Amino acid sequence: MTEEKVVTTTPAPKTEADLKADMAAAVKSGDWKAIAKIAREIDQLQTAKDKAERDAKLAVLTSTGEKVKAAIMKALKPFVDSNELEIAEGVFFSWDFGDANLQTIRLMKNQPKAKTASAGSGAGKKFDITTKELLEKYGSQVMNVETGETYQAAYDATTDGNKRFGIRNKLLKLNGNM
Repeated sequence: MTEEKVVTTTPAPKTEADLKADMAAAVKSGDWKAIAKIAREIDQLQTAKDKAERDAKLAVLTSTGEKVKAAIMKALKPFVDSNELEIAEGVFFSWDFGDANLQTIRLMKNQPKAKTASAGSGAGKKFDITTKELLEKYGSQVMNVETGETYQAAYDATTDGNKRFGIRNKLLKLNGNM
């Protein structure tokens, strides 16, 4: 018994020239589905080509970046070894090759962050009067003439911080703080 070997080959990918020839034939025949299919294939081919070019440029740029980094580190090593940069915690170097040709070097020293209060704690208060005091003073006044709703009723009707902030601002205006 002889075995037949089935050999399957994948067709070679079409070149841009092949696809353009197929497109011309499809346009000539008026086959819109073929035109759309070929246009997608051309787009995919062009996208792959653009990606390959970007990847090649990025590889060169990465390699060059490592060389530049090594040169900068070599130049800074005597300063680091001599402890001249002891008070600095880092060096930031920038060189913009544009029209201005700006060059910047900054020695960084981290400052301890100022203690901040958590949100909603009133740490950034601008006014000494609280919303509760304002509502006690003006809460019974009508806020919305059309509905007859008072400031107190409007404030109690929502838990939305933005709406309550708006009500507080109106109360501060009534009180002459704003």
